[in-house]
Amino acid sequence: MYHSGKEFANFNDVLYVVVRAYPAERVKDVDAIKKWLDADIALKKENMMFFCKEVPSIEFEEIVEE
Repeated sequence: MYHSGKEFANFNDVLYVVVRAYPAERVKDVDAIKKWLDADIALKKENMMFFCKEVPSIEFEEIVEE
């Protein structure tokens, strides 16, 4: 399987790609950073803030050749 080198986060059954991560103590204005990075959500885990974009979910249809 191909690995893009990007980090992913799963939150509330939604998959996100991490755009940028910062130590929480350096983040003073979450909304400004979200806007600057065009992030959909900011998540905090331990002492890190993760700014993420949602990965769109798609439905697949199996192709059966006869």
